[in-house]
This record gives sequence, structure tokens and C-alpha cells, in this order.
Amino acid sequence: MLSIHDHAACTGWICPASCFLIFLLFTSGRTRAQVSDSLLFETRAIWFATVLGDGDWPESILDNADKQAVDLQVRITSAWAKGMNTFIFQAVARGDAMYPSTRLPWSAKLHGPGIDPGYDPLAVAINAAHTYGMELHVWFNVFRVGDTSTTDDFAGVTNPTHVLVAHPEWIADVNGDK
Repeated sequence: MLSIHDHAACTGWICPASCFLIFLLFTSGRTRAQVSDSLLFETRAIWFATVLGDGDWPESILDNADKQAVDLQVRITSAWAKGMNTFIFQAVARGDAMYPSTRLPWSAKLHGPGIDPGYDPLAVAINAAHTYGMELHVWFNVFRVGDTSTTDDFAGVTNPTHVLVAHPEWIADVNGDK
């Protein structure tokens, strides 16, 4: 076993192990820039919350599907124009979905609790981000399923039923939020 203190194993300035490493570096077939580009990726992201109204999207549950979709595309275009290369989209906020699901009802923020908005916001976000060469990351709030208004909002929603209504025994109340 060689160590850097084992001078007897090295001849001259460079020991054989160092020669081998230098040989590999210069004969790998890739330039330093190519190696650097493949190892490093700068993420410049915008985190787009759909439940808190941070992005003011959708502007209203009364807006039609086309307006909501265009408004989402405009926000992604704006992020790209500001130099972002990643869009983080909240697809599940309160146990409701921003995409068609057999397990979760449609988000109340689209056209009302459990109401099909007539389009797939997640698909719109994916297509818009990819149009600009951006990555789209999706995030799910997996433990938060609502707040003080969610139970009433989703009381009559079926196909699928919200977890607050279907399984209230699963829910822990934390400071007024579910």
C-alpha cells in the first residue's frame, strides 16, 4: 500500500500512481468543460404555491379553463424571462389535486371543490416549462389535507371523496388546521 509519505515507492518527482491518474485525465476523451458541464447544473427556480394565493393563480374560480391555462403559461413564461430554469409547481396542496386523479378530488382553487375545471393544469405547466427548456418539479403536501374551511368545502364532493370526509379518523387537528 502506498501513502503520500512513502517516498521509496516514488521515483523522481512523480510516483507511478500519479502518472496513471494523469494518463486517465488526458485520455478520457472528454474535455474539462464537458466534464464540468455534466457534473454541475445551476438551478434557478421559482416555487409556485397554488393554495396560498402567492402567485395569484388562478385569479378566480370563475375564470374559464382557457383563461386559467393562459394565466399559468404567462407565469411560467415570466419565470423563464427572469432567468429561471426550473418551475416548482404545487400539485397537491390540501388533499386536492391540480391534475385528474382517481384518488383525490379536483382542487377547490380551480372551479370549486371537486369540480372538473375542464383542463389539466399540471399538463399545462409541464408543456409550458418544456417549451422554454425548463425543468418542472412537482411537489405534494402529503400530510396537510386542509384547514378550518376544508371539511365544509368538500362535504358533498364524491368521486373521489376528500380524505377529510371519507376518513375523518385519520386526521389530526393541529392548531385549527387539519
